[in-house]
Amino acid sequence: MFDFFRKKEKAEEQQETTSDVSACITYYVKLDGTPMVDIHMSDHNESTVRGMEKLLMGLMDADFFPDTLEMLRDGLAEIDQNELFIAIATKIALERVQKRLLEQRLLEEDSTKEGENPTEEPCFKPSDIL
Repeated sequence: MFDFFRKKEKAEEQQETTSDVSACITYYVKLDGTPMVDIHMSDHNESTVRGMEKLLMGLMDADFFPDTLEMLRDGLAEIDQNELFIAIATKIALERVQKRLLEQRLLEEDSTKEGENPTEEPCFKPSDIL
């Protein structure tokens, strides 16, 4: 996937590697900054559909993220761009933290809107029992 880090291969070798692909999802960003996704299925056979399901499940569960990040790190290290990897990884980490903080804040707001008291108080006061 990250062949742009390596020297260009012969056209025959590249064709061989893509001819046996049954399902793929390709993410890229256009020059204007627009993110794009291409999805390819060679046919609609059960094995191809199962392959696409595996890809989608891996994306949904973020199973591919650690390997992808490692591939990016190794590829940038090969061309002596370690600082670039650190900048990318830092940005990802900061965005993730901000997203989690926002989600937490929204959950707290939802719980107060539903009439739940954010401070814990007993359901019955001792004076109510006596």
